[in-house]
This record gives sequence, C-alpha cells and structure tokens, in this order.
Amino acid sequence: MYSSAQVRLKSSLLLLFLMLSATAPARIANLLKAQNSNLRFVPVANRDFVLQLSTGTTLFEQKTPLALEIVDDQGTARWIFGTYQKVAAHNGAVDATGEVLSPHGTHFLFFDRFARAGDGFQLQRRVEVALPSPHDVGFATRFGFAWAQPETTRDGDVLMPGAWYLQNQNVPPRAFAANIDFQVLMYREDRLGLPLVAFRDRKSGMSLIVERAGGQPTTFAGEEGNKRFIDERFQVGALGFLNTGCLEVTFAFPGSEDERPLLNSHAPSSQRWLPRSHPVRRGVRHAYTVHFEAGKTASFAAMVETTTKAAIARAMPPLVQANLGRVYRASMDLLNAVIQPYNGTVSVPFQVGVPGGEIKDTSMQMGFVGMALPCASLLLRDGLETRNARAVERATRVVDFWVQQSPEPSGVPKTWADFPTAGQVTWRHFPTHLRIASDGMRGVLQAWEVARRHGLDKPQWLQFARNFGNFLAEHQNADGSWFGSWNFDGTPHDHFTNATTHPLEFLIDLTQATGDRKYQQAALRAGEFCLKTVHQQYSYVGGTPDNPNVTDKEAGVLAMQGFLALFDATGEHQWLEAARQAAVYCETWVYWRDLPMPSGNATQVFPGGRTTVGLSLIATGHAGADNFMALAPFAWYRLYLLSGDTHFLQTARWLLHDTKQIMDWDGKLGYKYPGLLPEAMSLSTPRGSGVAGWLPWLTFVIAEPLVQLQDTFGSMDIDQIERLPHVERLRRNARFSHTRGFGLP
Repeated sequence: MYSSAQVRLKSSLLLLFLMLSATAPARIANLLKAQNSNLRFVPVANRDFVLQLSTGTTLFEQKTPLALEIVDDQGTARWIFGTYQKVAAHNGAVDATGEVLSPHGTHFLFFDRFARAGDGFQLQRRVEVALPSPHDVGFATRFGFAWAQPETTRDGDVLMPGAWYLQNQNVPPRAFAANIDFQVLMYREDRLGLPLVAFRDRKSGMSLIVERAGGQPTTFAGEEGNKRFIDERFQVGALGFLNTGCLEVTFAFPGSEDERPLLNSHAPSSQRWLPRSHPVRRGVRHAYTVHFEAGKTASFAAMVETTTKAAIARAMPPLVQANLGRVYRASMDLLNAVIQPYNGTVSVPFQVGVPGGEIKDTSMQMGFVGMALPCASLLLRDGLETRNARAVERATRVVDFWVQQSPEPSGVPKTWADFPTAGQVTWRHFPTHLRIASDGMRGVLQAWEVARRHGLDKPQWLQFARNFGNFLAEHQNADGSWFGSWNFDGTPHDHFTNATTHPLEFLIDLTQATGDRKYQQAALRAGEFCLKTVHQQYSYVGGTPDNPNVTDKEAGVLAMQGFLALFDATGEHQWLEAARQAAVYCETWVYWRDLPMPSGNATQVFPGGRTTVGLSLIATGHAGADNFMALAPFAWYRLYLLSGDTHFLQTARWLLHDTKQIMDWDGKLGYKYPGLLPEAMSLSTPRGSGVAGWLPWLTFVIAEPLVQLQDTFGSMDIDQIERLPHVERLRRNARFSHTRGFGLP
C-alpha cells in the first residue's frame, strides 16, 4: 500500500509524464517514410499505438513496443509489455511515449523518438524510473521487429559480423548459434565487429536490419560469467533473435546473452543465460539509439555489402594518425634486435614478451604466425637500403637456413624448427599446411627479388620456391583444389580443400619471377574451384592451420589477395568482383568503434589510452581479437583504384593508421622495443585481457603494406599518394598489376 504522500507524488509524476509526452499536440503523425519502407504508428482498440514497418508486400510489426524485463528481490525475472499511450509529430520526427508498471508498482516511463535516417529509421530511447518499489532491483528493455508472417532461421540467412554468416554451417560446436533452433539467440554487441544483426529471407530477398547506433559500450573489471550483474556501469547491449513463432530481430539493453559452453563451460545445463540488468533507481542511465531498416537485395552478398558500408559510414570511426615513418623504423629495429643466433642458429624467434622484450621461444616457423621468411625478407630489404651489413648478414642466414635444411625429397618443405642445443636443429612433426608453406614461399620470393635489385644473385633461393610450386602443380586435384596439409613424404595429411585459396598469390608471383606459366595455369584452375566454393557460396573457411574448418577472417583476407592476384594476371572482371566481395566480408570482422577499457583489470594487455578501431575478431567460436587487418591498406587501396569505389579508400586509410595504435611506435607505452605489440586480446569480457607476447606475424602485417605502398606509389602514406594526379596513380597501379612488384627498380 502507498501512503497519501506517495499517492500525491505518484499523481504528480504521472501528470508530468503525460504533459511531456504531449509536447506537440498538433495532429498525430502516424507515418514516417524512408526510401524503401514506411513506419506506421497504428492505433489499437484501447487507443494505444503499436508499430508496423512495411516495404512492398512484406510487413514487419511490433505489437508490444514497450518490452521490459523486471528482476525482483527474490531473483525472479519476468518480461512485461506495453504499448504507446501517446504519439505526436515533432519537427519531422515522431515522439512516442508510454508507461510499463511492474507487479510491485514501479513505473517505467518510455520516451521514444523516431526519425528517418539514411535508408531506414532511427529510434532514440530513454527510460526513466518513477516510484521505484524496494521489491524491484533490476531491469532491462528491448526493441525490435518481427515478420508478420511466421518465419524461422531455416528460411533465411543471417549476418552478425564476426559471429554468424548465412546458416552458420562452419562453426565449432561451442560457438554462438551453432544450434539455431534455440528460441532466444542473443549476443553481446562487443563480440561483434559491427553492432548489428541482419536477416534475409531467401525466397523474397527481403531483409530486416537492427543496429545499435552510437553509444559507448562500457563495462567494468570483473564483469564476466553467468552470475546476474545489476550495475549501471554496464552499457553494453545485445543483438540477435527471438524465435517464438514469428522471428523477431531485436536489440536488448543492457545485453543479456544466451548461455553457451563458449562463455562458461562449467555452467549447469539448465543455466541458459548470462543475465545483465540496470538497477531500479531514480536517475539511472538507460538510453540508447537503434537504427533499423527493411529492404530487398539480390543476394546475401549484396545485403552484406550495403549493410556493412552503411554501418561503417554511420560509425565514422576516429582516424588516429600515426607517423608511418616511425612505425616502419620501429618495426625494422625490432626485427634487427631479435633476429639473432640462438644456440648457434640465426632465428626469427617465435615469441617475445611484451612489454619487457624477453625472448620466450626461440623456435622458428616458416610462415603463418611465425612468418620467419617474410620477416627475413623485410630485414634484408631494410639492411640493403640502409647499408646495415649485420642486418643483411643475419637476414641472409635465415633464408639460407630454410633453403638448405627445410626441403624434403618429396617437394614438401618442413615448416617449424627448434634449436635445443648449440649447433642442433630438430624439426617438429607438424604437417606442412598450405597456409604456412605459401606464406614462407612468398617470403623467399620477395627476398630473392630484393637481393636481385641490389645485384646479389641467389638462384638457390628461387629454386627453393620453384620446388614447392612444382609440387603444387603436380599434386593438384582434378577439380583444381589442393588438400590443406601434407606429410613430409608427400602424402596428404588432411583432405579438406578449404585452403585452396592460400597458394594463389604465391603461384602468380612465382610466374612473374620465373616466366614459367605452368604456375599461373595451376593458380587459374584453383581459382575456378574457389569461385564456386568460396565466392559463390560466400564461404570463407579455414584461414588458419590451427582452426582449419571454421569460418574466420583470415580466410577472407587470403581469398581477397588470391583473387586480386588472379585479376592482375588476367584482367578478367570475375576475379576483381570476387576480390571486392572478400574485402567487404573482411571488413565485417573489424571493430569500427572504440571500446573503452575498464579500470582495475590486472590482466589487461591492451595499451591504455589507445583506440580499439582497426582491431578485428579472429574466428567464429570465440571473441578473441587481433591486429591482422593491419595487412589490408595496400590491397584495399589498390581495390579502390581498380573499382573506383571510394569506400575502399576510406577503409584503407583507417586501417593504415588506426591499426598502429597498439604498438609503441611513439615511445609512450614504455615497451623495451617500440615495435612490440601484443598478439591477441578480448574486447568483450574480460575486456583488454590477452596474450602479452609478440609473434613475428605482428610486425609483418604492420610493415609489409608500408613497403608495398612505398615501392609501388612512392610513399607509405595514402594521403600523400592521393596528391598524385589520378592518371599517375592508375599508371603506377597498372605497373604493379603487370609485374606484381618483380623487376621494379
């Protein structure tokens, strides 16, 4: 029961609410129009209002736009629903207000403003707590739309960037949405590259997109696990689906998740949620903006492209410029410092500690995360250009080691070496993956070309690359594919063919280096296989040897590079289109906004004060992130010149600069070597924690595109390159396309 004072206060609050909700008492605007859809505020029998979103013959609806989860002091959580009581026009927008009353008497006042935004609409929502009951302790809200006709995830394809593509066929059993039959599938927005969910009906081509726009998705140290947290500091939402007859695409705030072993392997089977709430308290901060739109696209790939480009444009991430000359010098100085003899053999060490620079693993891996040969090529180039004889000598010894000791009579190179005692080399019985060998062979080709430019004849280096090219040409399957990994005796180790994109760029470069077109013919046969199985199926799977049958980011990057190399070799438009599609796919994995780091996280490796823009999710099945997209600027800039699509110019600039923020290039982080950077981390939970170690691939992806931009266009900085006449930029790009960088002065 309420006291008389409480009743008077209640009446005053509700009167104020009704006055505020009717600030524009002119005519009721029941329609907003976007380019391809209409948003209607439809009166219902009790004179309240519900929402309808229509486009063509497809209708989406929200019969209970005010959806609120309430948690009481006994720990019981339930959803309660309401409709708008007032709808009014306001300067081209529509204000809609309503109230939801909890069973214990707490009043939740919803203030929603709808307006057209781009090709869709935007909701700005604020929820206020009035007369909080002591028996109510936590709350959350959600907003979305459902198909008016029954739909299920079996009838369409999904985009959740970095987590869910199409029907989620190639994900680990523990991954989010590995089982798409759950009634609730919700995922935190900080586990997504872009905070959106999109569903496309295959039959009609109609799609519905819901995206969190703006906002700062903050969290706090210790926020993890399946315990319910009730805390205003948690400002992270969740996106996904409610699938209870009609499929609803929705955003929830704060973001409770569907429970999976991925997130808490020790949770009981009955525990399905990772619950998050805001406190029931006057003045609590509960506000968010949602972008939503409906439309029609010819394909899933077309929906991904239009959705991704528009979302990145809305995000407008900060461009945090780095001094690229200092970035390059810090990278080369790091390689110069750590590529040293270890037990008598010069190695590109597998791991170095961050921030202290201690050598943690002296083993050497040809490619992939070890990137020994590509890093040796970079050091050789720098040593020759700066006349650093010691750097040249050590880089040469690395290449010679691989050329002399890695080959097997079968043509399969060994890829991972240890140096346990002085003068002793042991090889790990690790199968030769196409990814590792192709990375390494491109590195030795580049080293051979760098040496040739400086008057050094290294025919044995070129022959080493040819031997692997010959092996590929002789062991290609009838359909053009290759098996993904091989035993040292030349027999297949694994029979998956997802890795067929991996050698494409190497084979095209080998053709340029040798003039032997059999390598290009093998690449073209493989390319035709990849057009059917990768491009047309929108299936980018198995980019990493340690996760070979999973949808991931690096599969997209390798496909993009391979298709672009085939375009360089042939000029055929199909390869350019395949490269464009792969590039957009890769962008869906990138964090295009800054996620603030919480204070007090003792395991944080992400450097404080730096932006997370440009970091990217690694693979489905977890929410780990890394800096691999630092490799993108050269290829993305070329894609802009070849296609004329300025979107790729913008993304190339962001990825050129913002991906340098987790290294200590300016000396402000206090690392022993300014070129150091951590290998991987979580930007979800625990946010900022990760691997406090440097692996050689990190420096390769930083430095390689800088070298490529410099050699091809005369500058490492895209802004400087853009000052060249357009015809000159096209000429230089065409020269690279014709030569692939071989034979340039």
